[in-house]
Amino acid sequence: MHGIRRVRELGLECLEMSWGNGVRMSGATADRIHEARLEDGLELAAHAPYYVNLCGAEDVVERSMARLIEAGVQGGRCGAASFCFHPGWYGGQTPSAARKRVAARLRQLTRALRDRGASLDARRHVPLLKSEFRWRDLLRALHEVHASGWVICETPAMEEDALRPQRFYRRIA
Repeated sequence: MHGIRRVRELGLECLEMSWGNGVRMSGATADRIHEARLEDGLELAAHAPYYVNLCGAEDVVERSMARLIEAGVQGGRCGAASFCFHPGWYGGQTPSAARKRVAARLRQLTRALRDRGASLDARRHVPLLKSEFRWRDLLRALHEVHASGWVICETPAMEEDALRPQRFYRRIA
């Protein structure tokens, strides 16, 4: 619950729960997080475990899918609107073959999560100021089309990089 309070102290509106080493929480803890999120009016997202490879052998894929479904279920119980993950690595496959395998697994995962209200999203992990990504242009475009939602920055300078786009967006809004 400390993270939720800290995010609010910073003036941010969204927090990503990082479960890189596994989702280790009881249902009761997830429920308490959900209550704290509601009390503070905070949006939540989740980062699923890193131990996922949708391009691996069948037993690896099976364990990966179980981890992703657990992240989706627990994230939903916490009140997270979405979660993200790294789908795997090529191994000995070509990029094209790996893409096809991942796409098939993502269809399976999406079907498995659909009834639970979880969704998947895509992100890049690059320090904001070192990125070639034109994030200011993205924020201008989001403002122009009256988009709603949040931007999550996953960088070593999390607090600073989370506040930077928020400040910019508020200036142009």
